[in-house]
Amino acid sequence: MTQEPLKERALSRPGAARLVAIAALFSAMVVVTKGAQAQTSTVLVSNIEQESYGFTLLSLIDAAQGFTTGNSSATLKSIDVKFSGAPNSTVSVKLATGLPGGTTEVATLTNPSSFSSGNLRFTAPDNTTLSANTQYWVVVSAENAHAGNSWITTSASDAEDPGGRTGWSMADDRYWRTVGSTTWVNTTLFGRTGDNVFMIRVNGPADTQPPPNPTPLTTPTTPATPATPGTISHSPQYLKATPGDSKVTLTWDAPFHDGGSEITGYAYRLKENGEAFGVEDLAAWLDIPGGASTYGYTVTGLTNGTEYKFELR
Repeated sequence: MTQEPLKERALSRPGAARLVAIAALFSAMVVVTKGAQAQTSTVLVSNIEQESYGFTLLSLIDAAQGFTTGNSSATLKSIDVKFSGAPNSTVSVKLATGLPGGTTEVATLTNPSSFSSGNLRFTAPDNTTLSANTQYWVVVSAENAHAGNSWITTSASDAEDPGGRTGWSMADDRYWRTVGSTTWVNTTLFGRTGDNVFMIRVNGPADTQPPPNPTPLTTPTTPATPATPGTISHSPQYLKATPGDSKVTLTWDAPFHDGGSEITGYAYRLKENGEAFGVEDLAAWLDIPGGASTYGYTVTGLTNGTEYKFELR
């Protein structure tokens, strides 16, 4: 039988996690906190969830997107960059100041372990501090970018995503320079007037103390309507992901309707650090033992501090 996949995000670490589940007609947010030193990443400022407009090949330019900090300093944990094509391993993300008059490098971030289109996370060196009331620039470049389809995504929106730090903002336009040049410009990029900004997300660590009296929250919307017999079945319902030490436990309920075909079992797949699922991932589904009567499974061997996104079918 064919089932629509159900999605869930989880952050695997022994402290805390922020989980977002997305079902066919149900959504829920759960905050789990354990221990007095729980810590996870938090968004400082972002435009990565805005509507994308186009993309630019990094073999032609170096790209720079600015952001300005608020009234207090913060530690930089990582920066996410949106790509419309999978970059190759020569991609480089640096934090800098001084643009456009010059480029003063602050830090070189570490590349992810694998590359794909979508949001990729680059890790900052330990103890990288962002000073208060300062403009920084995220500089993205790549060598031999044609070989890896290193297309950085652009947006026409000047808005910030919700959830960032108060007083932090994204620059309303971006700078670019041709490869090998030292001169930054913010003119129209190859005639496309909607390429206003490059799409990034700046992440820092959360407070070391947990929120007071954390309470799991579940907010279902309108219940799904049973499927007509003979049609594609509903997704498995109420998918939840509970993080642990190097593991995540998945739980779910059976679909409301089997679509006229017997349900024989379930399968899951996962991505990490904001990577997107694609057609090439069709072979990545892993069968869950136990058959149709199983409504829970623990995925082990995960890396603490890493965000994982799960799909279940």
